Amino acid sequence: MSELTIRRIGYALGAEVTGVDLRRPLDAKTVQAIRQASLEHLLLCFPGQNLTQEQMVAFAGLMGEVDDNATVKHRDPQNPYVTMISSKAFTGKPWETFKNGENWHTDRSFKVAPTSYTLLNAKELPPVGGNTLFANQYMAYEALSPRFRSLVDDLSAIHLQTRKAAAMMAVQFPTVLHPLARIHPETNRRALYLGEHVRGFLGMTEEESAPILAFLSAHATRAEFCYRHVWNVNDLVMWDNRCLMHVAVRDYDHRPGSHPRHLWKASIQGEPTGRLYEEVVGHKYELELIERPSGTPIPVRATA
Repeated sequence: MSELTIRRIGYALGAEVTGVDLRRPLDAKTVQAIRQASLEHLLLCFPGQNLTQEQMVAFAGLMGEVDDNATVKHRDPQNPYVTMISSKAFTGKPWETFKNGENWHTDRSFKVAPTSYTLLNAKELPPVGGNTLFANQYMAYEALSPRFRSLVDDLSAIHLQTRKAAAMMAVQFPTVLHPLARIHPETNRRALYLGEHVRGFLGMTEEESAPILAFLSAHATRAEFCYRHVWNVNDLVMWDNRCLMHVAVRDYDHRPGSHPRHLWKASIQGEPTGRLYEEVVGHKYELELIERPSGTPIPVRATA
């Protein structure tokens, strides 16, 4: 077993892991220690890991099934298991900086089986900035009053990839319902499951949903629940989307021609915790965006 050293780096979450070279095969005890540290600290940073894409994907595979990114636009054509988080041009085409991740979210929450772990390996960074903020959703849930937690426990959130509801997107990413208080499959703890893809709550009007969603979104990202990661080149950061939200902070010069921020990303396929909206309600949510009168509740089947 490698001589792991695990050092806590944030009050709410986060630990630095040293004493391991992720370019080399890891024995079972080391993998188990890393997995346990992840469950305890929610985010792990492995500094100084100058990995190839193949080495990154091999390490990611120790955490679960690596997503092939079949529906992701910015995957690497040479390695579909890797996508680019970048302000650089991609495949020879001009790219006016990466515009995803600028709102609080959990990765791919609009899928029935959303991402469990995300891994990023920093390759190029601006001189200052380009940080990422993370928020502990265990803490956010547990800080709610018992009465409010009982409300949250009973709600299903509507996750939609895009509110524009373009026909192609609606087919590729049909609307999904997830518990607002999601139970982590390994710790059995409840965590708020929110983010930019949440549009409202099943059985409520949009007007009724809005103030609850606004309160919870602000509450979930309170400073005492957060950790700010200041990236260094060759940091490998892995976090658990089942209990964390994150946001990419545009605190750097992202204009074309400036020093790029360029990271590789691998995603681990998560558990199927969601349900298709159409299977529960009986029709597509996208139709309601056009047809449902304002102020009327989102219908629910009697058997839902």
